[in-house]
Amino acid sequence: MKNTKKLSTKSIVKGSYKHLVTIAMLMLLMFATAGRASAVEAKTAYAVLKDGTLTFYYDVNFDSHTEPDKWTFPDPLKEPSWSENENITKVKITNDFKKFTPTSCRYWFVGLTKLQSISGLENINTDNVKRMDWMFYDCQVLESLDLSSFNTGNVTDMYGMFRGCKELETLNLSNFNTKNVMGQGMNDMFFDCNKLTSVLVGDNWQVPQNGEINLKGKVIKTTPYAVLSDNPDDKTQKTLTFYCDQYKKDNNGIELNNAGQNPGWFNDKQSITKVVFDEGFKYARPVYCYNWFNACKTLTEIKGIENLNTSEVINMQKMFCNCSSIESLDLRNFNTKKVQIIDLMFASCTNLTTILVGDHWDVSSAN
Repeated sequence: MKNTKKLSTKSIVKGSYKHLVTIAMLMLLMFATAGRASAVEAKTAYAVLKDGTLTFYYDVNFDSHTEPDKWTFPDPLKEPSWSENENITKVKITNDFKKFTPTSCRYWFVGLTKLQSISGLENINTDNVKRMDWMFYDCQVLESLDLSSFNTGNVTDMYGMFRGCKELETLNLSNFNTKNVMGQGMNDMFFDCNKLTSVLVGDNWQVPQNGEINLKGKVIKTTPYAVLSDNPDDKTQKTLTFYCDQYKKDNNGIELNNAGQNPGWFNDKQSITKVVFDEGFKYARPVYCYNWFNACKTLTEIKGIENLNTSEVINMQKMFCNCSSIESLDLRNFNTKKVQIIDLMFASCTNLTTILVGDHWDVSSAN
């Protein structure tokens, strides 16, 4: 017992106080560090005008831009500060901008009467957008728009969206889903589009009951379909090509399959050596890819797969199952956020060594 050290109550209290102070300081340091990290990570959506080009950014570098004409994106119901700016001849949308998830694109390009081109439209994330009214209003010299990347499933208002686009001759809106547009939300959509002779639309194009379309040209219904053709050099081998246009009947096109159904080309699966997604197929929004290439054992090449938009697909079951001759798949454009069934997608792909996926590969909703 002689070696037993007796600690006084005073020393215990003192030690505890030091311990508590240390913990408090560590907690303060953690909060301060977290605060600094949050500040560093905070991104801003903004636009910078330089030499006639308006560039959209979404990053942390707003303050570092020295250009006098720079603006943050406004409240969804307000016009942006660059509206009706006649100095703007080009718009560029950066890759980082796709991380920005606006709820409205209202007025974004309104009154840009000298605007000649918009690059990077695919970097506008429209998944949560509800308003597109007046979006391109009075873009008088704009000759073309590629809106194949737009997801309009949540949009309720497109009023005057293209009004005054005097140089547009055709618009491919095959991918547009207007089923949630309400009342007169599509009125004046094409008003004063004097050269617009045709608007291509798909199965999800629907004009509200009280709505009215002001269009001098035609609304042409397009359909996604597939064509099976013999290869020129060997008629025992076949190419499966996917299209989205108005020529399904002329091309003896095969309808895409629905839930639980085998695709119409399934009986020819053993002879399919090549698959092609035509550029126009990027406007299609298939819902089912069930069994698309299942047991295509001689399939060695898939061309244009970047034109397959999977943002609405809910079933990819057995999509590439038993594709035993495929060695690699580049699926970086695949958006799988809505996919509910994905089992056996790559089963028995015995030679498949590489699968590339991108930021939108998310199978958390799958069973």
